[in-house]
Amino acid sequence: MKISKFMLPLIILLLFPFLLANSALCEKKEEKRIIPDKVIKELEEGLSTLQSNGVFNLSFSNSFYFPAQMGKTFASVIFKAELKKDLEEIKEIKKEGLQLPYYKFFMRVYRTNERGRELYHEYFSPIPSDGEDAEFYSFGIPLEEGEYLFAIEVTRSDFSKFGTLFFKLLIPSMFVKELDFSTPFFIKEIKELPEPETIFTVHRNSITVGRVSISTYLSAKFKVEENPTLFFYVIGAQIRDDGTTNLELNITIKDEKKDVLKYTPVTLSYPVVAQPMIFKSQNFTLQKGNYTLEVKIKDKVANKEKEGEIPFEIIE
Repeated sequence: MKISKFMLPLIILLLFPFLLANSALCEKKEEKRIIPDKVIKELEEGLSTLQSNGVFNLSFSNSFYFPAQMGKTFASVIFKAELKKDLEEIKEIKKEGLQLPYYKFFMRVYRTNERGRELYHEYFSPIPSDGEDAEFYSFGIPLEEGEYLFAIEVTRSDFSKFGTLFFKLLIPSMFVKELDFSTPFFIKEIKELPEPETIFTVHRNSITVGRVSISTYLSAKFKVEENPTLFFYVIGAQIRDDGTTNLELNITIKDEKKDVLKYTPVTLSYPVVAQPMIFKSQNFTLQKGNYTLEVKIKDKVANKEKEGEIPFEIIE
């Protein structure tokens, strides 16, 4: 189910307002998963240097942010893991009786404050696998504004081999007075879920937010025939008494020398931008090369404006 202009109301309905259900992912402290002592010891050893051990080539890729309940920010984190070669080794060694799931994901999140580094929460999930390497994996949790350290271990189900990953994120507030944008990203495809996700879960090749599963581009590199949807939140927009906004969105595609295409201005009744991109039509075709999306937002209620640029590339 690809996104079209007819899908935009659905995106707004499912993602807005403020992702209420996702707060359950960490608010119910009594449901916290317990990490085995062995895993805790291995993660604590890595905290001294914050150096990943190199197994499974675990790496942080990107993070995107959404408004959540109680003034928190829902952080969708994307990471990579190469598991195919190792799974083939497991199958060769064991021949039969493979333990499912093949891999498990453990994470400890620490918050940095004036008292130093404190454990914020622990998480566990199976790693979804079909025997092939995923383009990426993701998880999402609501967090308060601030700096966090993520300590991750991906291990075989029998704990015979494990990889570690350590990285820091500065989580922004999604509730500020100044007009701004959340980190933009591009959507390939979107699917509606029967109900919001309330249990911490690692996903394969998609991120889950609210009641939607979103397949994203990892980079802003596209074929001219593709039609990605630009997505971001407008932060700091003035909300009217009826719960709506009055925002004007203007997008221009620019190359190094000139404006290539101006999109028709759009009025936004909610602070959510989900704009399908067009790189080829009967009247024009973008050539291979580097371009910039010039994005202008005008808040007609507060009389504020914000501009931003999003680079992208047409690769073929």
